[in-house]
Amino acid sequence: MRYKANSRQFIHNAEVQDHVAAAINCLTQERPDSAKALTSANRALGAIQKRQKLIKLADKSEAGWLAVEEYESDELADNSDDEKRIKTAQDKASRRKKQLTSARAKRQKVAQPQFTPQPQDKLLFRG
Repeated sequence: MRYKANSRQFIHNAEVQDHVAAAINCLTQERPDSAKALTSANRALGAIQKRQKLIKLADKSEAGWLAVEEYESDELADNSDDEKRIKTAQDKASRRKKQLTSARAKRQKVAQPQFTPQPQDKLLFRG
């Protein structure tokens, strides 16, 4: 995949697809196993709910998907600290976004040569 976000979405969709296929397989066997089908369906539902939460976080945050990256990278926090993790991730992502923006602006500023007329250039335009 050319884009990181597309790759992540593809992996998520494949995970959900596998869970749904497993549930269907369990239900269509000669002896259907409803317990395994229910487990697979619950896993698919959990994966969808997690993705929806990440989409909401990205949409709510000023830093967008950078906030999601920071949120997912912090695996040490407990689930009880989830709200705190989200806030911390948003703050880190906002700082990172500002750094990237300022670095990009500096590169563009340095890349553009400034033209300053020299004294001999002024002589060419005497009227």
